[in-house]
Amino acid sequence: MQQVFRVVHFRPLHLSLFFVLLVSVILFPGCSKDKETEACQTKVILGKLSLLCDGRYEYLTSGGGRILINLKTTQVILSHRDYETFRLEFWGEHLEGDVEVVNFNHENLNGKHIKDRLLPTRTILFPDGTKLTMASTSMGKMVHTISIYDGNESHQFDFASKKVKHGSLDAAKAKQLDDAEADGEAGSFSFDNVGLEFFNSYDEVTPGNKVIKRLLLGTIVRSEATQVNDYFDDPRLGHT
Repeated sequence: MQQVFRVVHFRPLHLSLFFVLLVSVILFPGCSKDKETEACQTKVILGKLSLLCDGRYEYLTSGGGRILINLKTTQVILSHRDYETFRLEFWGEHLEGDVEVVNFNHENLNGKHIKDRLLPTRTILFPDGTKLTMASTSMGKMVHTISIYDGNESHQFDFASKKVKHGSLDAAKAKQLDDAEADGEAGSFSFDNVGLEFFNSYDEVTPGNKVIKRLLLGTIVRSEATQVNDYFDDPRLGHT
């Protein structure tokens, strides 16, 4: 049986287009990825406050602390560059009818639920003096603002609009706003080469009227990265 072979001839124009396409694929394979990368850049809002490309706000304190605020998933995470495994997380919301009320009521130390908030407003002071205040009008109600005070910087987030409400590099303005806002249930953390303590320091229900209430809440140790010691027995919770 006779077999027939057909020879296909490329015209010069077709060859030119073919090589142009081939060279484009070789030289520019990641063009779309490069554009995506360029579009996802950290944006400095003011001072040490930035908006990350994943939508979270990041504030780096003057002494190495880090505050991450996610206005969408209602989560606040505190950490520190000098204790890489440390995480303090505030989270939580509940429904009132059909309305989702965000109040960051729960407090986790390295993933362990230590306690729920004891007063409507909750403040955490970093070792460098930076202050984070989550303010609410009453227990169980929405946290309406989150404020950061750090030396000459002050920033405030509004949860109704889910936007940055205020930002300033004026030290006098930062002090004025801080002094006018009660700290509520105020706590802090300290660490050394052995481990870290998370504790409450005082209550301030009205501005300027502090009542010292030192209370150890939890500890972690550097040699046991997964171990969390819970020292607070929250009667409202069965697992603390």
